[in-house]
Amino acid sequence: MEILAILTSLAYTVLYLLESAWCWPLAIVGSAIYFYLCRKANLQGESWLQLFYVGFAIFGWMNSDSSFEHPVWDFKQHLIFLLGSIILWQLFFLVLKKRNSALPQLDAFVLAFALAGTALQILYIESNWYYFIAVNSISIYTYWMRGLKKSIVLYLVYLGLSIYGIIQ
Repeated sequence: MEILAILTSLAYTVLYLLESAWCWPLAIVGSAIYFYLCRKANLQGESWLQLFYVGFAIFGWMNSDSSFEHPVWDFKQHLIFLLGSIILWQLFFLVLKKRNSALPQLDAFVLAFALAGTALQILYIESNWYYFIAVNSISIYTYWMRGLKKSIVLYLVYLGLSIYGIIQ
């Protein structure tokens, strides 16, 4: 099951980079599988994140068109968004700590910054890749610690694709 989640998630990312609307159905499938896997590994924040991903993917699919326009934000918009992400991270940490998540601080970071990056992604704001570099780096460690070792390969590829997304 983990292999199927890896393949659909990787296909989603590649199709997103190619600006294909077919990326969204793959995101739904991959995220649904990862929801189950993360629940099993007691990565509560990650499992919540996967549910959000399903919702974001549905939204992205319903609102996709062939244009893939890339709006540009100014520094102030980015700063406000970053500060909101940091606040969200700390709020998620408090919740996950109370719920005895396996790695609450890291799990909360991944949850908050992946949500932020995904929001930027569905808006086609190019800076989403910076968020995903941080998220993918932390996810490699959390997946290793929770025994989802095959998924580390996916997150290493994601990290490379995130870097590619910045330089493209």
